[in-house]
Amino acid sequence: MSEFFFIGMKIWINDRETVTDACNLGQLADQLQLPSNGVAVAVNNQMAPRAQWNATALAEGDRVVVIKAACGG
Repeated sequence: MSEFFFIGMKIWINDRETVTDACNLGQLADQLQLPSNGVAVAVNNQMAPRAQWNATALAEGDRVVVIKAACGG
């Protein structure tokens, strides 16, 4: 019997190469411990509404941009 090991896929998060086992944006957000408010995320230059994160699949080589709101001035 063959054994398979999933070692993750390489994606880019804010221009940093990262290996993740997340299959979708919701799992990636959990892995990154993103806050529940004040965060915008784009995958391959397409904004992803939070309501669609679990349905937004990730693939090898995807480019993810995470923008966190900052207070102050």
